[in-house]
Amino acid sequence: IPYHLAKLYEIASLESDAHLRAIRLLELYEHTLCHLGLVGLAQYLQLNQVDNQVEATRAELGRTSLGHWLALTRALDSVLSQVGIPLLTPPVNTGYRDGPIYAAAEKLAPLAEIDCPKKVRISYFLDLLVKFRNKKRGHGSLTPTEAESIVHSREASLVEWLAGLEILQNDHLVYVRQVTYVSDHFVYEGMDLTAGTSIYPARLEGSHPIQQDRLYLGLPQGEETQQLIPLYPYFAFERDTNTLYVYNELSKKSQLVLR
Repeated sequence: IPYHLAKLYEIASLESDAHLRAIRLLELYEHTLCHLGLVGLAQYLQLNQVDNQVEATRAELGRTSLGHWLALTRALDSVLSQVGIPLLTPPVNTGYRDGPIYAAAEKLAPLAEIDCPKKVRISYFLDLLVKFRNKKRGHGSLTPTEAESIVHSREASLVEWLAGLEILQNDHLVYVRQVTYVSDHFVYEGMDLTAGTSIYPARLEGSHPIQQDRLYLGLPQGEETQQLIPLYPYFAFERDTNTLYVYNELSKKSQLVLR
């Protein structure tokens, strides 16, 4: 999975305090939705798509929230699924009557003060996590006892959901440090940021010049080639410190703030 998400999961998994671990897992969920929304938006713009629902949620990017990232991701998934590049896999109408996602829903629903259905669909699960976060982090507090009761099922359900997101497994986050022209093609050299907490050198080839010192989403097109979709200005990478910055909000002067 992408470097920044893998680092967040590592931090959560190493946290011994159940309360803090539950909070870190919520943060991982929010950052994952943010990642899906922003890479989906990059593909949406690259394909010159126009959709009323996407445009409505995109207009609210100035002050984002967990609910906003979910709404944007869903809207983009609806559009991009029609051209064969869904963001949310398995489909959100996929249902479970057992397993980690169902078990987590059974424990989280009472804390969020909503009913748990006999068949838990992914759409319900994603909404539940937003409602749980708002109930226990936004407008209330998660007690140590509550955290202890849900943290293990919460982690297992998140791992199951992340494992099913094909875009995290198949598409590569690529930092292009340098672009050179060799013979009859261009060579893009940089770093592959999709190998968990490790960073590996990347060397790709293409027929067009691209901006260097930028992040791209690499879509597989063959054994040795990739289509590179620019992620600027929503992502930036500082190679001296191996720090990945992601769009968070607009400043008072309407400038993009990355954190």
